[in-house]
Amino acid sequence: MNAPDILTAAHRAGIRLSLADNGKLKFAGRQAALDRLLPEIRAHKAAVLAALAARDPRLDRHRRFSVIRADGAVLSVSRCPPCALADVQADYPDGVCEVERVPETAVALAPADLALAQAVLKAWGEDDPVTIKEWMDGLVRDPGRLRQMRAQAVALGLVSRDG
Repeated sequence: MNAPDILTAAHRAGIRLSLADNGKLKFAGRQAALDRLLPEIRAHKAAVLAALAARDPRLDRHRRFSVIRADGAVLSVSRCPPCALADVQADYPDGVCEVERVPETAVALAPADLALAQAVLKAWGEDDPVTIKEWMDGLVRDPGRLRQMRAQAVALGLVSRDG
């Protein structure tokens, strides 16, 4: 079963699946029907959450997210177009995900980092001015993001690990 199949089966069985205000799954309906469907819901929980989030007009859409993986690594994740938190949670089911709060003020990038960031964007083929500005602003505000960009530049072969 996939998420749409689960949602259809739940509806037919009289089970109401929805998102709680905290982004978790909540359900109501006959216990016997729920007991039959619960193993499938658990097996595909992230996909079910994402499907429900896509239908939920109450959910905000965001571009930036922080993800803390099970190994303790912290990722800064950007999405274009903006998406709901549940979409990112579906992509990182073993991580703790939250919306990144964006400070209003920022200073400029160092010239070498600016040139490197522009080279990374060119390598990615990114040409949307809004996305570029938001991504660059994120590099300025977040040293972790700047480190990730430098590592990406190395991975793309734009600079050596020493350079």
